[in-house]
Amino acid sequence: LVAKATNDAIWDWDLVTNKVIRLGTGLEKYFGYNSETASVDNDFWLRYVHPDDLPLVLASRQRVLDDPSKSNWADEYWFLKANGQYAY
Repeated sequence: LVAKATNDAIWDWDLVTNKVIRLGTGLEKYFGYNSETASVDNDFWLRYVHPDDLPLVLASRQRVLDDPSKSNWADEYWFLKANGQYAY
């Protein structure tokens, strides 16, 4: 078994409880937000995706949730950093 680390901003979403836990240091490193603080706000992600991108991103995510043959979702969008700038 080989353990691998990642520098990504990763999260775990419990679809039953709708609870999101943000893991690791990527969220703080790349976007300036504390993972623990962000984890207590279930709307955190929705609040910071760029408003122009949000409808398309939500539709893309929903297509995956509606299709049992899909096991993962990936997308690209602008996200507001803690310093007020958007990152892609």
